[in-house]
Amino acid sequence: MIAADPVVLPVLDRFPAVVVQDSTTIILPEVLAPIWAGCGGAPHAGNAALKLQLALDLRTGRLRGPQLHDGRESDRNATLDHDLPPGAVRIVDLGFWDLTALADLQTRGVYWFSRAQATTLVQTDDDRWWSLRDLLVARGRRPLDLPVRVGRTAQVEARLITVPVPRAVAAERRRKLRAEAREAGEPVSAIRLALARWSIFVTTIPASLLTSAEALLLGAARWQIELLIKLWKSHGQIDLVRDINPWRVLCELYGRLLGQIVQHWLLLVSCWDDPARSMTKAAQTVRTHWVCLATGMRRPGRLVEAIADLVRAIQAGCRMNPRRKKPNLYQRFLAAAASCAT
Repeated sequence: MIAADPVVLPVLDRFPAVVVQDSTTIILPEVLAPIWAGCGGAPHAGNAALKLQLALDLRTGRLRGPQLHDGRESDRNATLDHDLPPGAVRIVDLGFWDLTALADLQTRGVYWFSRAQATTLVQTDDDRWWSLRDLLVARGRRPLDLPVRVGRTAQVEARLITVPVPRAVAAERRRKLRAEAREAGEPVSAIRLALARWSIFVTTIPASLLTSAEALLLGAARWQIELLIKLWKSHGQIDLVRDINPWRVLCELYGRLLGQIVQHWLLLVSCWDDPARSMTKAAQTVRTHWVCLATGMRRPGRLVEAIADLVRAIQAGCRMNPRRKKPNLYQRFLAAAASCAT
């Protein structure tokens, strides 16, 4: 529930909250299947697995979750969006695609932003129904920003935004699609291969609040939740299973999750207001100060001093290096604002 003062970044500051959401699965020993049921037989998933649902507000850094679910449970059952205020934006990936849920968000005044499913049907202003591939082929390789109705049964009014990508980007996307299909033992979808030539988004954010060019930034911003999950796994080791004793496994797992939440709170009070912050560097600094923080728990005054020392250390050097060829996300947001101003 802890949040920082909103970070000042163009585009994001138009909304009361910009929340990115995703899930991650942790494989557990088979004996824990009655507690956390896995998918059983799916690639990289056993009979026991825990799914974490996690959401992050890109403005204030507030965490929603982690919610704990059975590994086999669909992402669509997550409820982290139920308290979003009107005017907020929810950004998710295709695993959360559900027209009924999207219609509910719209009713509550919450904007949503998502990639479009390859098999999505849209209806244009001339009342004609299109598959995405047919529509994009008919309109040629030029950017589109169209009002559409999505879905034949549970219809939702939205904007369809499509931007063609360079050939090298399309080729890399197709390579990844084929690799994922081989790993899953399934044939790759011809429709998905064809649509790799475009970046395709569907949203209810009006054009007065978000241009087509800015939509690409929001699409890139979704990766911030992926990076947070990666940080929790690679540095926090929340998915490390070192024992077959089920209760020890769960105890260590829950303890690591609590540790990552506390670490996130420390990052909020130390560097969240800096758009150039490096969460990885800051997390490394937290670990170097962890003994002082832990010993300070017995004396509130000493704990305040330890946190103050940590804040000074993080603010002194935990920033991302600016990049020219592949700018960081905050650089892209600032550049977009500068181009609009000129």
